Amino acid sequence: MAAIEQISLPEGWQAEELWPLLAREAQAWLLQKDLLARDAVLLLPFAALLNPAREAFAALGGWQPRVETALTLSASLGPPAVPPPGGCTGDVVLDRLSARALLLTQAWAQRWLREDPAGFDGLVARTGEAAQVLRQAALDRPPSQRDGFWAQAREVLHLGGAVASAEAGLLQLALEWAHAAEDAAAERLHGHQPGAWLLVRLGGHDAAAEALAGGGAAPALRIVADPAADTPFSLLPAGGRVTRWVCEDFEAEAQAAALEVLDALRQGRTRIGLVALDRELARRVVALLQRLKVPLVDETGWVLATTPAAASLMALLRAASRSAGPDARLEWLKTWHAADPAAVDALEALWRGRRHVPTREAGLQLWEKAQAWLAPLSEPTVLTLAQWQQRLATAWLTQRSADAATDQVASALRLPGAAPMSQAWAAAQQGHFTLSGFTAWVQGTLELAPFLPLPDSGAQVVITPLARAYGRGF
Repeated sequence: MAAIEQISLPEGWQAEELWPLLAREAQAWLLQKDLLARDAVLLLPFAALLNPAREAFAALGGWQPRVETALTLSASLGPPAVPPPGGCTGDVVLDRLSARALLLTQAWAQRWLREDPAGFDGLVARTGEAAQVLRQAALDRPPSQRDGFWAQAREVLHLGGAVASAEAGLLQLALEWAHAAEDAAAERLHGHQPGAWLLVRLGGHDAAAEALAGGGAAPALRIVADPAADTPFSLLPAGGRVTRWVCEDFEAEAQAAALEVLDALRQGRTRIGLVALDRELARRVVALLQRLKVPLVDETGWVLATTPAAASLMALLRAASRSAGPDARLEWLKTWHAADPAAVDALEALWRGRRHVPTREAGLQLWEKAQAWLAPLSEPTVLTLAQWQQRLATAWLTQRSADAATDQVASALRLPGAAPMSQAWAAAQQGHFTLSGFTAWVQGTLELAPFLPLPDSGAQVVITPLARAYGRGF
């Protein structure tokens, strides 16, 4: 393994100075070591830093190192790896389906699903999460260290097994499932050997980059741009200040954040970075700023389950249930493209027990038509996931106008024609679900998947997670 040299940037740098300073330091080290810049790879912690870093090296002239993140480098080295059917892939939705199928090979798990479907879904989620944590921990190590990692994990599990045998058994299952997965992209990435590695430490330790640089024979340099732990505010601009607001409640906090942004805009300070530490609070601030027509972009996204597209889809599935009440059916009818609002009002009046409904016949005809529309989803049967997806696409996707949220919902649920289908997904789609089980899967999937609004290059305000705020010129 190669030792990684380290240099620290002088404290007090400002955002506009960071990348030219870092480029000069990297170039000086390469010259000192008599290494060719064109053969070196500089690894950044996240993709938003790629452009400013590349621009800084271009400004120096001459050959430039290859500027990447671990993910972009992996993607550039070859086509996406094809995950094996049933393997642990790192895709949360796919892995939960695979974990479900894996658990249902056990008789006790089949009984659990029959007696407590919600509890079984929680068990599936925890098994998938455990396998993904173990898989990522292994991938964050050089290949030469992975056998030792798995051996240590088994030893720790064995020591704890007597304390909680049921949990230990599930963790053992997750461990062996994760260990069996082979990630061709990760192997290809660790097999890549540039002339030199340049790591940028900005925002803390980057395990994937450290494993790449430390796992081979190429010379490596770590450039630390983080301030020292005992001087966390050393990067404040000259004359800068930290202001703390004391707010009475959630709404006051949102208004205070929006006011700070508006004050900065009035002073001509753009682009403004607003760090989203609380997703709910950030959404409220976004709503306040949008009312005032402030151009902004939200890089954090929010879960698809909160979008109108997802709400209409869930209303459809709830209305299709044979146990659905009038409220659930009316909620869907009010979003159904084929429902006349006057007929919906008439049907609601009938279901509420009103005696005099002039348009009674229109309401009854609407419900008859609606029952025929819901019938493919309402049949009391067990279907494969693929069959449910096809029926859902026919009943929901065909009535929706194309928009970003609808497209992302369809893609997250792998509705026919909405997303590419791998062998692993095709295998996962053979699992069987009742309508209630399928509805729970849809809800869980939409709560996992983020909605990502289209980027706005002219935005004056950027809402971003803390992990992607470092090193950017806000």
